[in-house]
Amino acid sequence: MSGYVEGILVLLAINTVLAYGAFLPIAAGQLNLGVAGFAAIGGYVSAYLSNNAAMSALVAIPLGAFAAGVVALAVAIPVLRTRGIYLALATFALGEIVRASILNLEVVGGAAGYPVVRPHPFSHGCGICPRRHGVRLAVIRDPVWDRDYGGP
Repeated sequence: MSGYVEGILVLLAINTVLAYGAFLPIAAGQLNLGVAGFAAIGGYVSAYLSNNAAMSALVAIPLGAFAAGVVALAVAIPVLRTRGIYLALATFALGEIVRASILNLEVVGGAAGYPVVRPHPFSHGCGICPRRHGVRLAVIRDPVWDRDYGGP
């Protein structure tokens, strides 16, 4: 599979997860417009942890999801007591607050974006090495990792 096709499949997988995140509340009768804000919180927290705290991606990604879940819980407690359009307005406002914060905070790179060094996904001593232990994880492979570290 070429790098272009793998890149398209990665974007397709990310957009599928975000589409389900937007669809499930609609199926329950609620309109959540803050899906991108929650995804940004999880993405930036996991990037920060893997870059600055030298955590493995296998640890940083669930911690980023947990951070987004904590923010979602903090927003959900007061907002789910509202009726009508106010849930949509509150989640849209959260998405805009997250976007404005990311664009203005230098901790996350500001408008230039967060600079992330691209390490091998199994470095940092996570204890799981696909070559040494023969463990294969069900992840979408990245062609740059394959080029730099040798594909499976």
